[in-house]
Amino acid sequence: MALAIEGSDAILSAFGPTTLRRTHLRRDFGRVLVEAMRAAGVSRVIHVTTAFLFGEGGPIFSIMSKTLFRNVTMDHGESEQEIAQPDLAWTILRPPRLLDAKPTGRPRIMAAHLPKGGFTISRADVAAFMLEEATSPNYVQQVVGISN
Repeated sequence: MALAIEGSDAILSAFGPTTLRRTHLRRDFGRVLVEAMRAAGVSRVIHVTTAFLFGEGGPIFSIMSKTLFRNVTMDHGESEQEIAQPDLAWTILRPPRLLDAKPTGRPRIMAAHLPKGGFTISRADVAAFMLEEATSPNYVQQVVGISN
């Protein structure tokens, strides 16, 4: 993997298998990514996980993160632990439910929290934020909530 990212200014990661079963794929990906970044001399990474990790968002979020999405939430949390290394310029992005919709161009962004009432966001708005953050970093070594 190090050869694939060598010479990169930043890594934009939205890795995630589509299963509700218990898996460590996200965690293992995070570990391998960090090793590759260090070997390639790349320090900037923007990684997407899930808003379920905030522990806020109301009772529906809480129930869903502890039942149907508990395995996904645990694996995302483990991937964050792998990526949030003190020697890297990481940003972890925690969006709520992703929609296949046109960008609004007006995402709400909040460090360390999910914006109040933020239940959805378009994938296009998430991608635009990632590109902006890669070129003009504002949230280095921070977890960021983003929603429409």
